[in-house]
Amino acid sequence: KSYFFQAVLKICSTVNLLVMFLNSGTNLEDSLKKISISYRGTPEEKRGYFRNQICLLLAENEKQGESLIVLFCNFAKRTGVKELNRVSNVLLENRMKGTVLWKKLKEEGARGRRLFHL
Repeated sequence: KSYFFQAVLKICSTVNLLVMFLNSGTNLEDSLKKISISYRGTPEEKRGYFRNQICLLLAENEKQGESLIVLFCNFAKRTGVKELNRVSNVLLENRMKGTVLWKKLKEEGARGRRLFHL
């Protein structure tokens, strides 16, 4: 349970960073890239599983040129973590339809914090 709790906390903090970057005018792909690069600055053993995976997604993006959004959404599907899948669905919806992304992500971040009474 502790592992799951820590993973959800990391997801919430990543969503909060996305909202912050999007509010500042940074596009989604660049926002994900900036967050991933910032995680690289932390030693691997201190990042935790979720942030390590984000760093691996960035490495795959740099190697193969695949969109970070697509890689993130595929990662979310592989994990089966409901909260992560909800975030990835918001990202995909934005990519396809151009929704008001920052507002939806902010709602998902708040939902995650309420889940654990943060």
